[in-house]
Amino acid sequence: MEVLDGKGFNVVTIVLAVVALILGGISTYYARKALFPPKRQLSYLLGGATALVNQAGLQTGGGAIEVRRNGVLLTDPYLVVVEIKNSGRHAIASEQFDRGRPLELDLNVPIVELMDANAGEHGSVMDACVVSATFVSFGPELIRRSQKVTFTVLTEGSPELEVRDYFVDVKMRKAGTDGPRVRLMRFIVEAAATGSGAAAAAALARVLS
Repeated sequence: MEVLDGKGFNVVTIVLAVVALILGGISTYYARKALFPPKRQLSYLLGGATALVNQAGLQTGGGAIEVRRNGVLLTDPYLVVVEIKNSGRHAIASEQFDRGRPLELDLNVPIVELMDANAGEHGSVMDACVVSATFVSFGPELIRRSQKVTFTVLTEGSPELEVRDYFVDVKMRKAGTDGPRVRLMRFIVEAAATGSGAAAAAALARVLS
């Protein structure tokens, strides 16, 4: 066990301390990312998709609800709610839309009508939206800090949301993938690791002195 005596012990201690310092630095980096969101970040969520027609009723011919638009019968209509929220620290200005290209919310099914686009206390943003085939284009438009925009859409078929963006210096994330509880647990673990790194630094200082 000569490795634990004299110089061998000091070398092992130094190596372990350096490794702990590196791990502590990495933990601090990720803890900071968890606690402090990027300066500009936009979250998106498919908030709900409600079928408006009882397919079983249609098949049996009994008690089915019919949905028509301009006299045209819809065979599989859904009322869809999509939400986007500025979850960063700064507002997202129109200049963040690269070359003026909009945010695209693709539902992957035909859109019958955009029924509403609302920014809460800031009112309707319908004039900032364009509907084409399966997607709603939004922007360029100022999205204030903590502002949420809700889109209500009537579709023909069950939607699957995909988001395409052309932002400059704006991080996009799916809401709920890294919630407060996950961030808290990560912070606790990483804070402990950071504390271990500080202890390792002290041990390293003692060995080298």
